[in-house]
Amino acid sequence: EDRRWKYHCGKVEGGSVTVNKGSFNSWRNAYGSDFETQCGADEVLGGFKSVHGDDEKDRRFDYFCNKLEDAEIVPYAWTEYEGLEGEWNASCGENEAIWQVMSSFESFEEDRKWKYRCAVVTGKV
Repeated sequence: EDRRWKYHCGKVEGGSVTVNKGSFNSWRNAYGSDFETQCGADEVLGGFKSVHGDDEKDRRFDYFCNKLEDAEIVPYAWTEYEGLEGEWNASCGENEAIWQVMSSFESFEEDRKWKYRCAVVTGKV
């Protein structure tokens, strides 16, 4: 059985921030392998998608980062890994964005565990 996951978007207050939207590229991992997003110092996670392989009982992932102009981005510590077989709800606070996501495949459970890292985003005045 596959599980659902979601993340939430919000708006940045203070100053004027210009968003240069990225685009999906290609699958970033092989089935059964670890996965980690890599956005730059002036970017935040902008989009995330996956495809499920029934035979592999796993997913491949792609993502893109949005470049933020006129913004200060300050990442903070990783969350703990979310448990296996449960919902994954990545949510950052007000004036924050998801900056990095990491996933590890556990072959015995045929599932992934997840953790993420938020960043405070402040518009430059």
